[in-house]
Amino acid sequence: MPDPAASEIRRIALAGFQLADGSLPIGRFAHSGGAERWLSENPGASTEEFEQAVSVSLTEGIAPLDGSALNLAHRADTVEQLRELDALLTAHKSTPASRVASQSCGRQLAQLAPRLVDSDLVTGYCTLIHDRACEGNLAVVEGAVARASAISAEMAVLISLRGVASGMLSAAVRLGRLSSSNAQVILTTLAPSIDQATTIALATKMGEWHSTAPEMEISMLSSGRSEMSFFAS
Repeated sequence: MPDPAASEIRRIALAGFQLADGSLPIGRFAHSGGAERWLSENPGASTEEFEQAVSVSLTEGIAPLDGSALNLAHRADTVEQLRELDALLTAHKSTPASRVASQSCGRQLAQLAPRLVDSDLVTGYCTLIHDRACEGNLAVVEGAVARASAISAEMAVLISLRGVASGMLSAAVRLGRLSSSNAQVILTTLAPSIDQATTIALATKMGEWHSTAPEMEISMLSSGRSEMSFFAS
């Protein structure tokens, strides 16, 4: 006899894999999270130095802002709560490039989300995004979709933060600064940082939001001004 509980666990796992999938068509490949400019400005940087920059970006930049927003979106019970979170997250984005990356990917996920999950909350929020009644930041959309998929808040934050790290390393590969195999090794060694960032995100309240990873933030600002950039941020 099929085990309904085991089947549900597998269904949730598959939903998590889908959110984590780099082929999910939301445009993440177009953004480097500031990695492109950082690498350009640090041509002699070692692999270890780049790994450290990614780690700091996760724990001090992404986790206490986007990671926390995702966690809070997962807990939201109404479309209005999601809209308010969305507006507040936009207000906390310190650079145009960070807003573009967050909102362009979030809007694309919002177009897809009503076809992935059966949720009035997600559909209502995505309709607001489609109508340009709110910005559609990726972290907020991810949180709402994860909840509708029965993915835990902790796992959803972990998936998102790993995706950020993977995106930065992928950018380095495409720029010829890392091999694909080395990028995978670094992603493995970043596991403690991703875990720490997840803990920070889950513990950070809305009133404590901040983002203090100056090197990557400055790089994101610079990348938006460069005519030679391969990435949008």
